[in-house]
Amino acid sequence: MSDLLQRMRAYDQRHPLLWDISLAALVAAVCVNATPTNTLLGTSLLIIVHAILPLRRRHPQPVLWAVIAVILLAVPVSLTTGMELAWIYLAVWVLLFNTGLRSPLPPVAALAGVLGVGISAAIFSYSMVPALYEQATFTGAVLAMCAACYLLGLQIRSQREQAAAERREAAREAAVAERHRIAQEMHDIIGHNLSVITSLATGGSATVRAAPAQAVQAFDAIGEVSRSSVREVRRVLTVLEDDHSTEGATLSPQPGIADVTELVETVRTAGLSVEMQRVGELSGLSPGRQLTIYRILQEALTNTLRHSAPQAHCAVSIVRNQDAIDVSIVSDARIAVSEQFDGEQAGSGRGLTGMRERVEAYNGTLSVGPTSNGWKVHASIPATSVAC
Repeated sequence: MSDLLQRMRAYDQRHPLLWDISLAALVAAVCVNATPTNTLLGTSLLIIVHAILPLRRRHPQPVLWAVIAVILLAVPVSLTTGMELAWIYLAVWVLLFNTGLRSPLPPVAALAGVLGVGISAAIFSYSMVPALYEQATFTGAVLAMCAACYLLGLQIRSQREQAAAERREAAREAAVAERHRIAQEMHDIIGHNLSVITSLATGGSATVRAAPAQAVQAFDAIGEVSRSSVREVRRVLTVLEDDHSTEGATLSPQPGIADVTELVETVRTAGLSVEMQRVGELSGLSPGRQLTIYRILQEALTNTLRHSAPQAHCAVSIVRNQDAIDVSIVSDARIAVSEQFDGEQAGSGRGLTGMRERVEAYNGTLSVGPTSNGWKVHASIPATSVAC
């Protein structure tokens, strides 16, 4: 049954005019067969009603009112001439359903239309059967079907509007997520590189007279970091421009475990002493987990570099246990309390918030806070999970 309905709906979408004409012809055939006697009035009524029935899609309300008007005009003619009305209620039901589906009537108008059809139904039943009970039963059945068809159309319309609203909301949420994704990537790239450039520029200006060779190295490193930053930003923007998928394309190639060494070397070049330790097999981790580990290290090292004093020291460890990967960054940088990860951090707080969101995406945990002589960031990420 569902396959048949789907095929009918598909045919309706491909050939709407042919569908409307075919439906009008089918309804007319049923009404002719249901009419007891084909009189001149009944035949004229059938022709007029079913001739304008194919227009129901574009003009639902005018067609409905035209049909009801034709029926009500035919009632006094039937009473004065004695000619019987035609059975046209199937066409009326189709029009009421179509009106509820496409262009709902005000309650008063809908009630007036149904009552108008009820008058014709009473006259029709009077000409068919003499018993009052059968007349009332027939009229009530016609009225009930009129109301049911109209309400069914309203219900389907409401369901479609709700589905459309849900799709719009899903699209809005996807747009918000995409903007957040872009902002996070830009923060990770630009924030880190600008911090490195600032440190290198500060060191280079201090040594330009005392140690020109070191100053040249610092300024060369500034140029390399700047070019790298520009390349990464262009890569992100190019991928985003070409991304027409519904869920968003992966910003590939994304940094991973293999890029951690280069990240640490960049920070060392900027003047931060970093001790690196890696334990366990890390190359087999999923790309998403590798990116999360990289971004956590990048954000933590950038914050350390931003707040550290000269000759500051930082210890980084990435340890894979049986069930989880532990990432720790412990430094002797005195980061201000306002930078703590408590939802009240200064500035935008996007870096620490991004760290938390990346870790929580894998059901992991993140702790950030001061130690006795510095600052510590620790993240624990499950090595595997069903959801990922």
